[in-house]
Amino acid sequence: MKLKSFLIASLLLIFSFKITASIISIAPLQIYSEEVLFYSGNEIAQKIAQGIFYLDFTGGRAGKVSNLLDASSFCEEEGVEYLIYGFLKNDRGRNTIELRLYNHGSRIIETVFYASDNTIQQDRLVLDIKSKINNYLIEKLGLYEKIDDSNLQGILTIPITVGYWIPLDGFWGGVTVSLFSVRSGILFNPFTDILKTENWSLNFHFGFSILYEMALNKYDVESFYLHKIKMLLPLELCLNLTNRHKFSMVISPLYQLDILDKRRNYSDPSVNFSSSFGFSTGLAYHYKFNDFFSAGISGFFDFTFYETLQVNFRTEISLLIHSRSIKKEVHNNE
Repeated sequence: MKLKSFLIASLLLIFSFKITASIISIAPLQIYSEEVLFYSGNEIAQKIAQGIFYLDFTGGRAGKVSNLLDASSFCEEEGVEYLIYGFLKNDRGRNTIELRLYNHGSRIIETVFYASDNTIQQDRLVLDIKSKINNYLIEKLGLYEKIDDSNLQGILTIPITVGYWIPLDGFWGGVTVSLFSVRSGILFNPFTDILKTENWSLNFHFGFSILYEMALNKYDVESFYLHKIKMLLPLELCLNLTNRHKFSMVISPLYQLDILDKRRNYSDPSVNFSSSFGFSTGLAYHYKFNDFFSAGISGFFDFTFYETLQVNFRTEISLLIHSRSIKKEVHNNE
C-alpha cells in the first residue's frame, strides 16, 4: 500500500509541471527622477536580465513601453510571448522599481514585481527585484534553470537517510518488530547527461552506501535483538525536471550481515552471525533547495539470497548534501 501511494505521488508530480515558456524579454525602464542615477533605464533593465538565462534584454528593439498597449504592440511586432516592462521612481531619497509581467497570449498582466531601497543602494535594489522575478518564473511559470556543463564543480553527493523497514518473508515477519533504519554513503556523478532537452535531463549516478536496520522480538517470542548491516553499490538512473525535481530508479547489489543477539531467560546470552549476497531496487524523489542541499523520499525492496529468500521493504526520508556548485547560464546582452 505504501509503495502504491509513493508511485501515485511520483506520477502526479511528473505531470504537474507546466510547459516551459519562451524566453521573456525585458524592456528599458522608464525613469522618473530629478536626481542623477548610477544607471540609465537601459542599464538597469540589462542588469536585471543578466544572470537569469530566460530573460532577454530588448536593447534598441524596444522604444518607450509604459503601458499595456505599448507592450502589446511590441510583442506583436517582435513575436514575443512575455514582456517585462515598468519604471523606476525616486521619491524622498528612495528608489522604487515597479515591473509588470505581460502575457501576450492571454493579453493580461500575469503579476507585478515591486522593490524599494535607498537612493544610494541601486545595486542592492536590482538584486532584490532580480530575486523576486527569478523565484516567480521558476515556481509559478515552471521555467527550468539551465545547467552549464562547463561550469560543473565537483562530482560528489552524500546521502543521509532515516527510515522504517518491514520484513516481508514469512519467518522474520512473524517474530520481529522493526524499529528503524539509517543509511549513508557517497554518490558519484562524473559523466555528462545521457539525454538532455530544455525541459529535462537524464543522467547516471553510482556509489557506495552502508545501511543499518534494527529489530526486536515480538512479545510472545524469546528475547533478541536483530541487527542488519548492508553494504550496497547503488546504480541510479535519474530524471531531472526544472533542475529542482529529481526522480531516480535505483538498483543496488548488496552484501548483508545479520547479527542475532539472543537474550534467553534460562541460559547465557548468545550471538549468531549469518551473511549472504542480494540486491535492492526501488524509486526515489528529491527536491533541490539550492546548489548544496536536496531532500526527498524513497521506497525500496531488498532481496537477500539465503537458503530461504529474505525480502524486506523500506521507506526512507533523505537529505542529500552536494559538493558541486552549478552556475546558471547568463545571456550576453551587450
